[in-house]
Amino acid sequence: MNQNSNLNIRLYDGRANETQMFKHILSHDLIRCCNQRLYYYNEYEGRYASVPRKKEWHYLSRFFSDKINTEIPGQCINELITRLMNNSDIQIDTDEFNSQTDLINVRNGVLDYKSGKLLAKSPKYLFNYMINASYNPHANINDAPMFKSFCKTSLDGCSDKTKLLLQIIGYLCSSLTEAKKCFILIGAPDSGKSLIIHLMEYLIGSEFTCNIQLENLSRRFSTAELSTKFLNICGELSARPLRNIETFKLIVGGDTLSGEFKGQPMFYFKNKCKLLYAGNVLPPIKNEDISLAFINRLILLCFSHSIPKSERIYDMADKLKDEADTIFSLGINELSDLIETGYRFAIPDDSAKLLSDYAFEQTNIDSFIEHCCIIGSEYKIHTVELYKAYTDFCTANAVSPISQNLFSQKIASLPNAESSRFRINGGPPTRGFKGIGLNDLKQ
Repeated sequence: MNQNSNLNIRLYDGRANETQMFKHILSHDLIRCCNQRLYYYNEYEGRYASVPRKKEWHYLSRFFSDKINTEIPGQCINELITRLMNNSDIQIDTDEFNSQTDLINVRNGVLDYKSGKLLAKSPKYLFNYMINASYNPHANINDAPMFKSFCKTSLDGCSDKTKLLLQIIGYLCSSLTEAKKCFILIGAPDSGKSLIIHLMEYLIGSEFTCNIQLENLSRRFSTAELSTKFLNICGELSARPLRNIETFKLIVGGDTLSGEFKGQPMFYFKNKCKLLYAGNVLPPIKNEDISLAFINRLILLCFSHSIPKSERIYDMADKLKDEADTIFSLGINELSDLIETGYRFAIPDDSAKLLSDYAFEQTNIDSFIEHCCIIGSEYKIHTVELYKAYTDFCTANAVSPISQNLFSQKIASLPNAESSRFRINGGPPTRGFKGIGLNDLKQ
């Protein structure tokens, strides 16, 4: 007997005629083609699932009786697949998937989160994902005792932290990209960060997630992977310095990216895949000029202390999954308010301080110039002396200095600074800068 997951399919039992079979498939309106790949609508999940290459007939055969499946020749199958791949009526762009950002595909229907109404699943919505949770408009945190306990132990019982976590969950489970933020769970080991990572992987589903490190986002083939995913999750944030964030900015901004799968032509898509990372420390930034562009796109949620072994619940991840419906619903209930405020997330004090300290550490040259230097054509100073003052400044503020070479490049980029060799007080000619000096030095 023919096996299919779509109960409304009418099985074709006529002659093995390629044209008639083609028309029969199209009549169900359950097949789409995107970037030369077929997608099959799963009525139970309410989404279009990508059909693996060379497995097309495994899915298409569901439209036909066992009799036809035994009679149809291989050449006819190949012609049928090629014809579908090239049919304009079922072609869609990558951007058309999940384009109705006020709707979320959940287990118990299609959620219009603005109204809180659940709509019937339908092929017209062009979802290619399903959130692994059901929506309950009456959800209360008391209905999720393990999640409530988690917030008390890992988030210090802080209402702002709990609110921020729920805002993050709600936003990441939507198709929205307008916040233009990257989310980082940051803090001590064994503090609960991985539990949220596992929960998000469960909610989104492994099929719709990828695991690309921050510093690898610009690598060839990485952006293409984002085009087919809903969320990029990395549970161990790399400590390697960031050197280039141009691709990162495009991803977070929801801009158009170029993608390329290995052995296939390049294509373009509007990114909808969001970024979630976790780590013990924030990554250093190699080029100070990109620091603020990166920092301004971060939302941090701090996990301040490790949970002692004696207090850990070792099946906590499974218990949180059991409460996924409530947790998801609480997150969605925060989403409308978040949108109304223009995506002003509830930033706790420790998150704000950590981000401020991180910004200072990564942009310490700017702070050094502002507090310790004086600009003017009448000033000049040797590089060694200026760099020594800079390292003293960093030591006093407990931040790490960059190399003298990078430091000199930064100073040389200032509008009024000129690099040259010159004498000071009759000394030997030495490399330095004209147009800048130290504000406590008489020159």
